[in-house]
Amino acid sequence: MTLWIHDGSPCWRYAVDHKNDEQQRSGSRSFVLMVEPRWEVKIGSPVAATDGDYGRLQQLLVDPGQERVVGLLVRPHGWLPYHPVIVPENVIADASESEVRLNISREQVEALLEYLPDSELVMNGRNYEVEDELLFIRSGQRVLCQDEAVGWVALLLLEPGGRVKGFVLHTGPLLGRNLIVPITWVRKVDRGHVYLSVQKHDLEGLPDYGLDDALAAEVKAALWSDEILRNTDYNKILVSVEDGLVRLQGHMGTWRNKTRAEEIAYSVVGLLGVENDLVLDQDLANGVAQALGNDEHTRFVQISVGAQNGFITLNGRVDRADIREAAAAIAARVPQVRGVINTIQAPSVAIDPKEHLVWQPFIGKEVSATDMQLGQVQRVIINQRNRRVTAFVVRGNFPDPGAKDDYGSPGEKAQLERSVVIPIDAVRYATDSSVLLEVGGAEAASYRSFEPADFVSPPAGWQPPYPYRWEQVLFDGERLEKL
Repeated sequence: MTLWIHDGSPCWRYAVDHKNDEQQRSGSRSFVLMVEPRWEVKIGSPVAATDGDYGRLQQLLVDPGQERVVGLLVRPHGWLPYHPVIVPENVIADASESEVRLNISREQVEALLEYLPDSELVMNGRNYEVEDELLFIRSGQRVLCQDEAVGWVALLLLEPGGRVKGFVLHTGPLLGRNLIVPITWVRKVDRGHVYLSVQKHDLEGLPDYGLDDALAAEVKAALWSDEILRNTDYNKILVSVEDGLVRLQGHMGTWRNKTRAEEIAYSVVGLLGVENDLVLDQDLANGVAQALGNDEHTRFVQISVGAQNGFITLNGRVDRADIREAAAAIAARVPQVRGVINTIQAPSVAIDPKEHLVWQPFIGKEVSATDMQLGQVQRVIINQRNRRVTAFVVRGNFPDPGAKDDYGSPGEKAQLERSVVIPIDAVRYATDSSVLLEVGGAEAASYRSFEPADFVSPPAGWQPPYPYRWEQVLFDGERLEKL
C-alpha cells in the first residue's frame, strides 16, 4: 500500500460532509450537518507531549485509499540532524493553529519509529510504501470546474479522525472569496491541478471559509434581541460556529426556549444549518431518577432529584453512607450531567457546607491570584463519581519560592514558568472569561506542580461534562486507585 506525504498545505481543518449519492445523480446540491470539534494545524507548528515541547510538525502522512491522514512526521528540537519520528494519528490529543498536543510523553515519542526516506512503514498493522512524489490535493494547485478555471487550493480540510473532507478554494486574485469545497466534488487530481465535477455556477451555494466568528456574533445578537430568551435562558446558551454550521450547547429550563433558540439561529443569513444540542433540565432530572430507580442499591429508597443548568441535586435520607455515595455515582453516569450536588442525609455523614458551590473554570481563560496574574487554564481534573471539577492545571508564571530579596524574604519579582495544579477550593469565583483565586501568588506557587504521570485520561468514549472536551479532562490517578 502506498502512503502519500502531504507537505504543501499550511493548514488542515475539519469541514462538512456533503451530498448523498441520490442528490449527486439528480444534480441538486445540499449539505449533511456534521458538527464536531475542529482541528487546525499548520505545517511547522510546535508539537507538545504531555510533559513538554518535543519538536515541530514536518509533514502529514496520507493514505489515499482511505482518504485520511494516518500519521504525522515530527522533527525533534535540537541542533543535530535528527530524523523525524512517525507519530500515529491516534495519539493526537488536540490540535490548534498554534500547537499540536499529543497524549503521550516525550519519552514515548522518542520511542516511536524514525522516518527514513524510501523506507516501508507499518502503522496499525498495515504496510505502507512511502513515495514522496505521489500527488495529493495541496495548496497552490489550480482548481478547474467543468467549464473554466476558478482559482487555487488554499488549505486542506480534515476531520479529527484524519479523514479528508475537502479543501478551501481561493477564487482570487486579490479580493476573491474563500470557499469550502467538499471532497466529493473532486473528479481528478494531477501534479498541478484539481478537477471538479461541477460547473462554476455551482460554487455560488458553497459556504465561505473564515467567517465563523462573525456568524457566531450574529447568532448571539439575534438570541439577545429576543426578550423572552434575554430574561430567561440566554446566559445558559453557548454558541459556536464551525465552517458555517452553528452549534447550540447548554442547559435550558423549557422546551419552548430550546426550540425558540433554534428558530432564531436559523434566521441568521449565511449559516448552513443548526445543530441543537441544548439539554432540558427536566429531561435530565427524569433520566437520573430513572437510573436511580433501576439500580439495586437505590431502587427502594426515597431520593428527590432536581436539575438546574445541568447540575443535579440529590435530596433525601438513607440508612447507610454507602447508599448515599452510590446514588451520586449513579447520577454521575448519566452522560449529560454537568455535576452532582449530593445533600442526601445519612448516619455519621456531615454534609460539606460548600457542597452547593460548584465551579467549572473554562479552558484557556485567565487565572489571577489576589495580587498578580498567573496564567491560563490548561486542563481540569474531574472526580469521576460526581463529575465535578476538583482541581485544574494552570500554565503561567509563578513566584519562585527559592528566590530571596535583599532582606532574606521571598523575592517578589523572580518568577518561574510552570504548570501548577490548583485545587478548586482555592477559587473565589469563576466566570466564562476569568478565574479569581482566594490566595496570593506565593501560596498558589506552593501547590504541587503538574506531573502527567499522576493523572490518567478518561476512558475512550466517556462523555465529559459540558463545557469540556474529552482531551481537556484528566482523572486523578491516586483517587482512582483508592476507588
